[in-house]
Amino acid sequence: MEAQEFIINDFGQANYQFPINDKQSAFAKLVDNNGNEKTIWSKQINRFLNENKAEKGDKIIIQGDKFIINKKQIKTINLSQIEI
Repeated sequence: MEAQEFIINDFGQANYQFPINDKQSAFAKLVDNNGNEKTIWSKQINRFLNENKAEKGDKIIIQGDKFIINKKQIKTINLSQIEI
């Protein structure tokens, strides 16, 4: 199955498909390379994003039933700026 790459736009808990009176469910709003938004309703993807400390703007690759996350940045500090 072909891998699809997305940017994470939002994720969390909401009423399923967003109507006011529906049951709570887990969702992830993803944007593909063409700017098309896709909402996935899945406890698995939500758990995966939370366990991997995903943030809005991170990349996620979905291939079949596999999720691969690619963190957008690694926070570093330039040690040469610290005075000893």
